[in-house]
Amino acid sequence: MKILSKDAPYSGTDTPIEKSKDDIDRILRKYGVTKIAWVFDPEKDNIELHFQIEEDIQGSQVAPVIKLRPPEIWKVVRGYSKRDQRMVNGQVIYWPQAMRCLFWYIKSHLEMTRLGYSKSMEFLPHISLQLPDGRETEIQDIIIPRLKRLDLVALKAAEVPALEERTGEP
Repeated sequence: MKILSKDAPYSGTDTPIEKSKDDIDRILRKYGVTKIAWVFDPEKDNIELHFQIEEDIQGSQVAPVIKLRPPEIWKVVRGYSKRDQRMVNGQVIYWPQAMRCLFWYIKSHLEMTRLGYSKSMEFLPHISLQLPDGRETEIQDIIIPRLKRLDLVALKAAEVPALEERTGEP
């Protein structure tokens, strides 16, 4: 699904991407994350953040690696591109807005840890795993394709009454 700038949060941002990157580093450090690595090449549409969370969960030390990418938010551009050294008429990823969205996503999840949630659980979908064949994936890539089947099994096992769609006034 292509997300257009006008339809996404922070469409009016003028925050430079480097400032958002620094803000992300700062908020991660504030919440005790010290292992942070970036792939940062916006000119080639390649920005990726990796960080490692170290925490105690129910008496066990865990240290998952989290992998995040800013959302691809597209903006219509017309005019001369310094990067491409030519006239451009099309869509490009609007990194200032994408990086601001990533900052607020990370910040909101980290703030939930002040209410008792673990960092690992807050970023669970983005925990990076190495498969037995050596490929790298994220938990969300394993779970999402199985959600429908898991929902059916869970509902049958729990004998939960069917949920009714509510409309109108309470």
